[in-house]
Amino acid sequence: MKLDRTRPSFLVALAVLASALGWSIGRLWPHWFMVQLSVPWINAVTMWFLAITLLAWTLIARPKLQRKKIGPRLPPIVAARTAALAMSTSRVGSLVFGFYTGLLILNLGLTRTSEVGYRISIIGLILVAAAILVITALWLERMCEVNDKNADGPDQVTV
Repeated sequence: MKLDRTRPSFLVALAVLASALGWSIGRLWPHWFMVQLSVPWINAVTMWFLAITLLAWTLIARPKLQRKKIGPRLPPIVAARTAALAMSTSRVGSLVFGFYTGLLILNLGLTRTSEVGYRISIIGLILVAAAILVITALWLERMCEVNDKNADGPDQVTV
């Protein structure tokens, strides 16, 4: 099966669309429920957990994916699943980054209170974790590429 390499421009487009959605939901939420959209701290904890876990898997799988180390290689099915995980994670991370960017833009325009400051700090933590998640996922995806001489172009990946 041939898969195209994830393009950063595609991830940027996803983030822009998600930021418009996040800003819109943030604007409509008070009209629907008479309260500002809350951002619980568990969202930041979850994003950081995902980012650290993917980074750990990337560092563990790196020597097994590259031919630099003599030892057990990563089985092909695990490498294919890792590539699929990396592709899906980059997309989800970009959507989360965009959504919370929209919420950040909205919250920066609100009157500064302790609640708004708390939301902005939580959103900042989520944005940093989402950025780390996307960068790590792109790195892992590049490591899982198999160079195939029969591929149609330089961006074709055989998994």
